[in-house]
Amino acid sequence: MKLSILKIIKCITSVLFFIVPFLSFAQQLVKHGYSSPIVGDTIKYNVWLPKDYNSLEKYPSIFINSYGALSSNGMLAAAYINNFMNNLPKAIVIEILSGDMPNMGYSYESGMVDSIGKKFISSLKTEIIPQIERDYHITKFRAFIGQSYSASYANYLFQHEPGLFNGYVLFTPEKLEENQPPFEVSEQLRKYYNSHPTLYYIAPAGNDIPRRIEYAKDIEKKLMGLDSNTLHFKYELFKEADHNSIVSYGLLPAIKYLFSFYDFEEKKPGSLADAFKMQQKQLISIYGLELPVNSRFQFKYINVAAERKDIEGMDLVATYFQDDKKRDNALMLFNTAYTYYDSFKDYSKAEKYFRMSIESGKKSGKAYTSNGYSWLSTMYIDGLKDFDKAWSVLEEAYDYTKSSIYKYRLGVLAVKSGKNLEQGINNLNFFLLNKPTTFPERLMAKEEAAYLLLAKCYYMQKNYTKAKVNLARCLKLNSNYAAAISWKNEVKL
Repeated sequence: MKLSILKIIKCITSVLFFIVPFLSFAQQLVKHGYSSPIVGDTIKYNVWLPKDYNSLEKYPSIFINSYGALSSNGMLAAAYINNFMNNLPKAIVIEILSGDMPNMGYSYESGMVDSIGKKFISSLKTEIIPQIERDYHITKFRAFIGQSYSASYANYLFQHEPGLFNGYVLFTPEKLEENQPPFEVSEQLRKYYNSHPTLYYIAPAGNDIPRRIEYAKDIEKKLMGLDSNTLHFKYELFKEADHNSIVSYGLLPAIKYLFSFYDFEEKKPGSLADAFKMQQKQLISIYGLELPVNSRFQFKYINVAAERKDIEGMDLVATYFQDDKKRDNALMLFNTAYTYYDSFKDYSKAEKYFRMSIESGKKSGKAYTSNGYSWLSTMYIDGLKDFDKAWSVLEEAYDYTKSSIYKYRLGVLAVKSGKNLEQGINNLNFFLLNKPTTFPERLMAKEEAAYLLLAKCYYMQKNYTKAKVNLARCLKLNSNYAAAISWKNEVKL
C-alpha cells in the first residue's frame, strides 16, 4: 500500500531527526551586567540565545521580568522556543533580573510609576535595548511578559510607552479595588494601536481571587474596541491554575500566541500562492522577518499544495524552501521531490529535486543521501517503469554509501524486472555476507527475504535445484514467512 505524503514525510523527518544529534534544548546563556548612568546601579539580565544562533541573522525577542512566578523562567521560555515540536521561530529571550518591584516602581493606586521606575524605563529604552540590538541583532518585534504586579506594570508600558514593546503577555494582572489600577484607552492610544501591529495576550487563573479575573475581563472589554487588524488580542482563562501556577499552565500557549502569525491556516480558501505571499507581508510587518526556511515550516505548505493539487503554490513553495546553508536542506529538497512524485505525478520535477537532495545530502553525510537514492529508484520503477535507470541509481547509491542495503534492492529489482538475474544473485549473496549493522538499514531487509529473492532468481533461470535450496534456507529462518509459503504453493516447489 502506498504511503500518503503526510505519512512518508513524517516518517522521513523522524528518521533524520534521529540521525542528527537531538539538541532541542541546547539554548546558550549569556549573563550581562550593565552599569547604568541613568539608574545609578548595575542592571543585570540574562540573554538566552537560540540553538544554532547565528550572529549574521536577526531574531525577535521576548523580555521577561524575573519577578514573582516568572522568576528564573527565562530558561523555560527559551526551552519552549528551542523545542522543535513546538514549531516556533527562533527567538532570543532576555530575562531582566533587575526587574524587581523597586525598579519597576509601579503604583496600583495611581497606575503610574515613580521616579525610580521612570529611570528604569529610560535605561531600558536608551541603554539596555539598544545594547541588545547591537550585540544580538534583535528585530523590531519585542514582547514583554509579566505576572501579577509585573503584569499590571506591563499595562503601564502598554498605555504610557507605546512602541517600547509590540507584544504583551499578562499573567493574572493584579487589581486592588475599583480603578486600582486604572486601565483606560485614550483616543491618542487608540490611534496608535489602530496603526501599529501589536499582540496582547492576557491569562487569568480560574482558582484566583475573583477581582483579578474581573480585572482581566474588564481589560478585554476595553481592548476589543480597537481595530482587530492591528491590535491582536487574546483572552485565555486557565480554569485549573491559581495565581502562581498560571505560568506553568500559560507560558507555552502565550509564546505560541506571540508567534501565531507564523501559523498557516491550512483551510483558508483561495490560492496557496496568494496566501503565502500575504503571510510573508504580515510576518515582515509584525516581526520584521520572513518565514523561516526549514523543513518544519515547509511541511505544512507542501501538504496543503498536495491536498489541493495546487501546482502554482507547489512551485512557489518548492523554490522558497531550499537553502544550501541550512542543515536540513537535503530534507527540504527531498520533501519537495516526493510531493512532486507522489501527489502531482510530475516525474521531471521530482527527478530534479531528488537529485538536488542527493547532492545536498552528500555535504552533510551519507545518511542524508539515502532518502533521495531510495525514492528516486522507486520512482523509476513504479512511476516511469524504467528499470535500467532504477538499476543505475541503485548501483550509484551503493558506490557512494557502501551500504549493502542497495545490493539487496538490486536483487529485488532483478526479480521484479526479470532482468540482470545473475547480477541480482551476486548482489543478494553479497548482502547476505555483509548485512547492515547500523540503524535504519538493518531494519530494512531481513535475511529470510534475501533467500526468498535468491530462490526466485534461480527459479526464473530455471535452476530449480538452487531455487529449492534457497527457499528451504528461507523457511528454516522463518517457517511462518507468509510470502515464502505463498510463493512455494504458487510455483509448487
